[in-house]
Amino acid sequence: MTKNALALVVLLGACAAGAIAQTTRPAPTTAPEESDVLAAESLVRSAVSVANSPDARARAGRLVALSEFANLLRPGDAQTTRLLAGIYETQGRIDRAIEAVETCLRAAPQDQGVGLEWLRLNTSNRQTADARIEFLQSVVTREDLPPALRASAASAWRRTSPTIIRVRLPT
Repeated sequence: MTKNALALVVLLGACAAGAIAQTTRPAPTTAPEESDVLAAESLVRSAVSVANSPDARARAGRLVALSEFANLLRPGDAQTTRLLAGIYETQGRIDRAIEAVETCLRAAPQDQGVGLEWLRLNTSNRQTADARIEFLQSVVTREDLPPALRASAASAWRRTSPTIIRVRLPT
């Protein structure tokens, strides 16, 4: 391994450790500076490039580090948090994926795609059918969610409700 390659590996390891250590800091109260915005956009483009490469699985650590750094520079950015949600879901870190999608949902409550993703992740994260039905019922009654998302939850709830299934079964 050449000196440059070794230096790159050490730098990426330090970046990943720094990203993990800093993910718990609170969101800033002021808008990010233009340089932070540009850096975050560059990191997101790099992460998307890594994600689309043939050896993306082998570069999962780099993908997470790039995305989390971009999220630190622009907390709550819809593109970055959706990218993070997809990465976390692919890695099986469903709770982190749900957190990222919830951030997107707060930033863009009328985005139906984000809402459906939030609904899908939360529903699939429930262990039993009863827990999924209970979750869907709670979404239907939440006034803080967009009407279209509540309607989607109601539709899913009606399709999975045991009472409706019993009605459709022959006696």
